[in-house]
Amino acid sequence: MKHWTARAHNRPVRPREGNRGQAILMVTLGIVCLMGLMGLVVDLGWNYYRKQVGQAAADSAVMAAIVPAVSAGTITCNSGGIVCQSATICSAAATGNFLVACQYAQQNGIPYGNMKVAANTTTPFNGAAVSYWVTATVTENLTPTFMQVAGFRSTTVAASASAAVVSTGGTGGGCIYALDPSAAQAFYLNGANLSVTCPVYLNSSNPTNAFTLNSANAYLKATGSGGITMPSGAGVQCSGCGCNNVSPYTGGNGGNACPTPARASAAADPLASLPAPSVGTCNSLTSSGTGWSWSNLSPAQTLNPGVYCGGINIGGGNVTFNPGTYILNGGGLKIQGANTTVSGSGVFFYNTSSGYTAGPLLMSGQPNVNFSGPSTGTYEGILFMQDHNVCPSSQHAINGNTNIEFSGSIYLHCTKTGSNYVAQNLLYTGQSTSGHYSALVVDTLQINGMSNLILDPTGGQNTGIGLGGGSKGYLIQ
Repeated sequence: MKHWTARAHNRPVRPREGNRGQAILMVTLGIVCLMGLMGLVVDLGWNYYRKQVGQAAADSAVMAAIVPAVSAGTITCNSGGIVCQSATICSAAATGNFLVACQYAQQNGIPYGNMKVAANTTTPFNGAAVSYWVTATVTENLTPTFMQVAGFRSTTVAASASAAVVSTGGTGGGCIYALDPSAAQAFYLNGANLSVTCPVYLNSSNPTNAFTLNSANAYLKATGSGGITMPSGAGVQCSGCGCNNVSPYTGGNGGNACPTPARASAAADPLASLPAPSVGTCNSLTSSGTGWSWSNLSPAQTLNPGVYCGGINIGGGNVTFNPGTYILNGGGLKIQGANTTVSGSGVFFYNTSSGYTAGPLLMSGQPNVNFSGPSTGTYEGILFMQDHNVCPSSQHAINGNTNIEFSGSIYLHCTKTGSNYVAQNLLYTGQSTSGHYSALVVDTLQINGMSNLILDPTGGQNTGIGLGGGSKGYLIQ
């Protein structure tokens, strides 16, 4: 008799058609939601990026717009390139400092039609006492890529910034300081036309000729907050020019060559707190103490920061200085000759003498020189500093220099006393144009030709000297 055994057959169970459709629908909805979320992130990210672009453009625009007002001294609406107006859309027809603001925004990726600029001399501005303010507002309509699915056809991003000119108080920051307390001809214009947009401080109390203009061709042209301040009793000598005390000088020939000096106590050294750098040991290439010298026309040379015992003497060819501090232990810095081209950005020279013979700063003979001091750090804005306790008897000179451009302060001051004191005199002829700001802090100064010194609008980044009683531009909102 046969026995039958039942066997189980493992067959897959097919789902119902309705459940399968629901699963597909859920997956589809999930993908749609995920894509929508990704699209939202992309659109919001793009909006944020464009807002940041707009903010950068507004910030740069307002800071550029107030630069003329910072150095103007007296600010007058719609005069001297300083515009006052209600919020107005940028265009190529903008004028004065507004055109500069609009151009800065355009360079930062914002078309003219997307920015409005307003300005006035209203004081205060949002509670801040200011002399002049500028506000820029950037708006941009964007068409979203993915958010249109959710019904968003356009979005708008906006950014704004305000900058103002604020008085900094204090005794004022100039671009010429002659610190000798008693020298004759401490400030000497040798047939020179000196134009300044910054204060000139003269400390000599010499009763005869603390300030000397030696001919009818010598004059001091003072604009903006410029002028000369000197001690009571200090004498002004104006040989052959018939000084008639016109201040500020506004043009003309010799008869109007002498501005009336303001009288005040001696000015403090504006760089007195500047520390001396550590000297250290000589670089190997100058260990002999003969210095580094180059007079060949080729090949081009590159110098690095370090201690140069015996100094640096360049009399021909092309030499580039890499950024940093150059210690001149003896020998000084000499750059001479029309066939000489020298350049360096962010360079600081310290002139001292420890075991080597001190030398001067000397640029002459029409060399091509383009220097700028450091833009940050301890020696921000300082190009050349003389060791206060090393006082060379040889004269410093930046002369015959129609091809010399530099941004930074020249600081030549001797603090020795009695018979050890040797006034550090600078013989100077220099052109300074917008973008090249310099200051001269010396014991005595002789100007030998047409020179032009412009107030540093940064408050010290270019010269290391704060604006003091002048004004400074701030981003205030």
